[in-house]
Amino acid sequence: MSAPLDTGLEVLDFVKTSMQIDDQWSVQGTRGFTWWAYRLAQRISAEPARHSHGFEVARLSAETDLLRNVPSTRRTAERIALLNHHASLSAFIWDPDARRVRLRCSAGVHRETLGTVKNLFAAAVSLQVADAHIKVDGLAKLLGGEPDVSSHPGSGPRSDMDDMLHVIERLYAPEGRKPTPFTPADFARAAQMKPAPWSKVTSDDGALNAVLNAERYPSGTGLLFATGSQRHPQLGSGLLVLLRIPTSFEKDLALALCHELNLAEAHAWEIPYCFGAWCPQPDSPDLAYVTFFPTAVCRPGFIEAMSVQMAARAMWARGQLEEGLDEARAYATAPQRSEEYSGAATPVRLALGRTLEWNAHETLEQVSAETQDRAPSGSPGLSAAPPVAKTVEPVSSRRANRAVNRPWDAMVTIGLGAIAFLIAVFTQPGAIEIIRAGLLIAISALLALTNLRTGMIPDRITLPALVVGLLTSAAAQYPGLLSALLGALVGGGVVLLIILATRGGIGGGVLKMAAMIGAFLGWQLTILTLGLSFVVSGAAAGGLRLLGRRQARDSIEFAPYLATAATISLLVGDQIIRWYLR
Repeated sequence: MSAPLDTGLEVLDFVKTSMQIDDQWSVQGTRGFTWWAYRLAQRISAEPARHSHGFEVARLSAETDLLRNVPSTRRTAERIALLNHHASLSAFIWDPDARRVRLRCSAGVHRETLGTVKNLFAAAVSLQVADAHIKVDGLAKLLGGEPDVSSHPGSGPRSDMDDMLHVIERLYAPEGRKPTPFTPADFARAAQMKPAPWSKVTSDDGALNAVLNAERYPSGTGLLFATGSQRHPQLGSGLLVLLRIPTSFEKDLALALCHELNLAEAHAWEIPYCFGAWCPQPDSPDLAYVTFFPTAVCRPGFIEAMSVQMAARAMWARGQLEEGLDEARAYATAPQRSEEYSGAATPVRLALGRTLEWNAHETLEQVSAETQDRAPSGSPGLSAAPPVAKTVEPVSSRRANRAVNRPWDAMVTIGLGAIAFLIAVFTQPGAIEIIRAGLLIAISALLALTNLRTGMIPDRITLPALVVGLLTSAAAQYPGLLSALLGALVGGGVVLLIILATRGGIGGGVLKMAAMIGAFLGWQLTILTLGLSFVVSGAAAGGLRLLGRRQARDSIEFAPYLATAATISLLVGDQIIRWYLR
């Protein structure tokens, strides 16, 4: 790289050197470079400096390709918003028109902030590219589309993974197992900062709450919340910073607007740091900006610095909303004045257009479906079915009918896999742990549904999963091969004793399912799972009897309770055991 001309190029030099990016897998540009850590391209650049508030400020950005050909639907918007609720140093940026999803972060830097920004930006770049490669295949299944894979123009596709892709499991996850780096005294000190970006502030129990304001908006621009007590499901301890902008928008408009704000922030010079994401607040019309700084990057003074950054963002967002509402009114009333509106579209107007597209698309689908349902029996391609008398089927017949393949079986299976992967991504520290957790949750849920519908637990699912659980246990941080073997023996052995004691009260499918769960969880969590399964089944049976939905003599399929107990043990089993042993 040429000699640095400004602070932006100095940071790019630092990033490329500290991450040990090889020339073989990178392409140098005038003010940035693109590189391939494995399958996905990451672009890192610095825009020419601009004079702002007495400083020459350069804007840095990093984005990693994730998916292409992603459906431009409400469902996609909802799922990406869910991902952005756990944003850490980068946002999932969805461009519905280009049908692409990327991870992106940016930051402004000048001579006075160079020392802080270069380290924080380098951390964001490394975390971004590693997280993209961990999640890309699962996200393709969750959102639709396909991985946005590309190759180096000269070296071709990369066959080996760069060491930087292991940074989460080797650095961020281990550091995240340590206590939060911020104490209640740090939050109390931040609340006393001068000048203050807020009109009201409190600091209680290791958290800060404030009403942000600005000279232009004396009544307030947003609500700030910062805490060190909430742990990130993937990265552990750190600093969570949340900005809320109260609105009265309808749910769909708030959802669409968050995605448009994420796109707009990519070019907003008014905001110094963009290390998080906009997403709608659950059960609220408010807009929220969420960012999480893992322990590995936290430094003294972070609470104060990020409070100032959020104040700038809140003022920018208020300006975007005001400008957007004025522009939407002008756009809507232009035909009444016999004028053609030619102003640039704001995020608010783009979001309004997006919600109309979603509603139109769903209306057309509904009309199409109802047309098919109401078509006369003699229509081409349709056949009239003879009337069938309503009779009560025996249980064996109902189970046989439920075992028939239905068109939505594949959809259910894919949906379970996607949900399981999403849970695993946000709760497990490394790639092998994510794979194992996702498989266990998805397979257990599939077995539970199959058991409910058919009364069976298929060996063709359970036995291969048992083998996979044992084979992958040796490479995982937990439980290890020995504990996995003991878990399989404990799970199958305990159920075998119950079968012998009850003379077949529980089937052999449950035995093999319990052994499979043991191979994934290890012997300690398997014992907990078995105990929890009987608690859950007892509670469910009692509740159903109270509601009159089940009689004492009715049979109970056990796989749903075993699957529920296994998922609970996987996610919070260690905490339950520690609580019990205290």
